[in-house]
Amino acid sequence: MTSRSTARRGSSLIEIMVVLSVSSTLLVLAVGWIHQSIRLASILRSHERHHQSVLRLARQFRDDAHLAAQVFQNQNEIRFWAEDSEIRYQIDDSTVTRIYQTPSDDEPRHRESYQLAVRCQASFDLPPDSDWVTLTVRRRPPSSAAEPRTSNPDASADSTPRESEKVGLATDLVVRAAIGRWSDERSDNKAPPREETLP
Repeated sequence: MTSRSTARRGSSLIEIMVVLSVSSTLLVLAVGWIHQSIRLASILRSHERHHQSVLRLARQFRDDAHLAAQVFQNQNEIRFWAEDSEIRYQIDDSTVTRIYQTPSDDEPRHRESYQLAVRCQASFDLPPDSDWVTLTVRRRPPSSAAEPRTSNPDASADSTPRESEKVGLATDLVVRAAIGRWSDERSDNKAPPREETLP
């Protein structure tokens, strides 16, 4: 009798199951990493857009305040009067719109929008009899979206609604600009005050 050894061909069921388990685990990890990287890239793009929009808004707001001869504020709107033009800034949720208007009907209205982040809000501050106008951009943290945090329980009852809305908000930008710094119609001859921009 002759014995003949035959080479084994194929794989056993256990080996196939091990290979499939390892492959599926690696595939799940790869999909999770890809999803996380896409999400982080989207967040970074959103932050970059917000940053660029805030910088453009700060630069334009400061220039308009420098050229303005008169400034008027009405709740969520502020108006700059410079020579024969009117520039209005309007706040609508997380969007700040700049509108340039001339008295001439032939001149078209120039409109530019600055889109901020979802949880951001802008506000204007024009103290009476002051040479300064302030633009502030604040951001609400996700934890305080439902109800703002207050350090003093009695503070919300005594404070004004405008002050109570600022509680728990992080400041993204503060631009304090001198009114009429470059205007020829500036009444006083004193040197213009120094300005400050806080990121």
